[in-house]
Amino acid sequence: MDDWIAALIVVIFVGGVYAFTAYTYYRIGQKFGIGTLGEFFIPVYNLVLLCRCAGISSWFLLTILIPYLGAIIFTVYLYGKIAERLGKDFWLWGLGSAFLGIPAIVMAFDSSYPVGANEYGGGNGAWAQAQSYQHPHSLVARGTDDFVGPVTIQCVAGMYAGSAFPIPAEGLVIGRDPSQANLVIPNQEVSRAHVRISMDAYDPTVVIVEDLQSTNGTFYAATEHAGGWVRLNGSVEVGRAVDGGPRVFRIGNGVTTFEVLG
Repeated sequence: MDDWIAALIVVIFVGGVYAFTAYTYYRIGQKFGIGTLGEFFIPVYNLVLLCRCAGISSWFLLTILIPYLGAIIFTVYLYGKIAERLGKDFWLWGLGSAFLGIPAIVMAFDSSYPVGANEYGGGNGAWAQAQSYQHPHSLVARGTDDFVGPVTIQCVAGMYAGSAFPIPAEGLVIGRDPSQANLVIPNQEVSRAHVRISMDAYDPTVVIVEDLQSTNGTFYAATEHAGGWVRLNGSVEVGRAVDGGPRVFRIGNGVTTFEVLG
């Protein structure tokens, strides 16, 4: 009987470790919009998905077959490339992940985002889609070139800081899930479809910001530093500067902040 209990404890422990590892992989994948939670629970395939996050060929997995040093080489290079894409030092985070493991966990759960829009090609994940929106003209490729009026929103804080986005006729959805959002922000604080930005039907100089029942909310203020952020319940008109209306809104707890221009 004691042997059965000991075996059960071992199974639970091993299963728990594997579940945590798979979830850690999943958190990294979410930063790049790659894979689902279920996919990251599939042995070996979850490493293929991590290779995609790192921007390296999945054939590199074969290095694991090299005796003694193979697994170390693979882990250093894999996490080093992921760290590099998140704006961190290749060797520090690669070696740390291989020999300590903690840096890999930190990368999975911190607030870092991918950087370097143009140097990482391929893939169809959230990050690849997000980068296509770094320049307003890329909206044309998605069939949203029918713009109404001169109004745009400019990111003043967050991963798109400095970029401006014209509002297409059908509106613009900002969220974490590339299958539901036009402008993708790969951050766990952002809901899959977080907020919709659209034009007023009667006044093309007015933008309507509508929170899509997001978990962490959408907030607006007259100016970025006005203080007293108000959580949006439903929708609000922004852009009427002459009326003293709000011109700045943010997603969640300051994940990204936009200002209405025009």
